[in-house]
Amino acid sequence: IELDSNFAMAHYWLGTGYLAVAPPEEVRKAWELRSKVTEKERLLIEALYAASIEENPAKSAELHQQIIQKYPREQQAYIELQTDYWYRLCDYDRARETGERGIRNDPMDKNILVNQPYLLAFLNKRTEALHAIDGFIQLAPAEFNPYDTKGDVYLALGEPDSALIWWDKSIAIGSWASCQKAAYQLILRRDYSRAL
Repeated sequence: IELDSNFAMAHYWLGTGYLAVAPPEEVRKAWELRSKVTEKERLLIEALYAASIEENPAKSAELHQQIIQKYPREQQAYIELQTDYWYRLCDYDRARETGERGIRNDPMDKNILVNQPYLLAFLNKRTEALHAIDGFIQLAPAEFNPYDTKGDVYLALGEPDSALIWWDKSIAIGSWASCQKAAYQLILRRDYSRAL
């Protein structure tokens, strides 16, 4: 953006936020510039605008569906559509199915692989959640994120001892986020010396 303040997709990516929290000024700037991008990019921008500014998740989901129909290899549309269904519309079956479609579309896409175990754990599908996270670990065994995610999944499933084991593995690879999670868990157990 410093080099080109009218780079619409840079504003889009800055505007995408975790869940539905997006910096509105970036979303609005991307929206203003949407006529200067490809059709696929315009639809992504319009979907983000619908979800975050208009607070219309159904419209956002419809736009993401359009992208997938026209551009079935566009992984970002699967990720965002899963977010629409899961967090914004609470349609967990569609969220799960969208994640599965995105994974079938590109089984090497870590961005969609990371979401599915969380969703399955949320749905209390223990075996499926652990199978999904093991697939993520096989794809990226040297990265900390799959192990951190496995710890999160175990915690979501009500198994904090197992969560600590996997967060420790993530910490050994270099995750600061796992350090914080493990420390909180140890503080809850009053194991203060280990939490430090």
